[in-house]
Amino acid sequence: MLYDTKYDQTTPTGNLLNKAADLLEKHGHAKQILKDKQGHMCFMGALFEANGGEWAGDPAIEVALQATNRVLGLKADQSSFGTLVSAIVDWNNAYSRTGEEVI
Repeated sequence: MLYDTKYDQTTPTGNLLNKAADLLEKHGHAKQILKDKQGHMCFMGALFEANGGEWAGDPAIEVALQATNRVLGLKADQSSFGTLVSAIVDWNNAYSRTGEEVI
C-alpha cells in the first residue's frame, strides 16, 4: 500500500495526496465516478476534494498526478494533463483494482 503517514507530509504534494488517501479511507473507494451518492470516491474525486474541489488549471493537481504516475510506473506523458488523468483513471477503474491499492 502506498499510503503511509510516515511519508513526507511537509510538501504540498505529499500533504494533498495524504488528504486524498484519508478521504478514501473515510468514505470508501468507487470506480467509474468521481463521487457516488453514498460518498465513495475514485482517486481523482478524492484528489479534487482534498484540494478543496478545485482542479481545472491548478498546478497542485498536476504535480500530484505527475508524482502518482511516477510512483505507479504508468509511464503516461508527464507534460499532458489529459494523458495523466486518463492513465490514472484507467488504473483506478481496473477490474481487479481494490480500494486498498488505491489508498
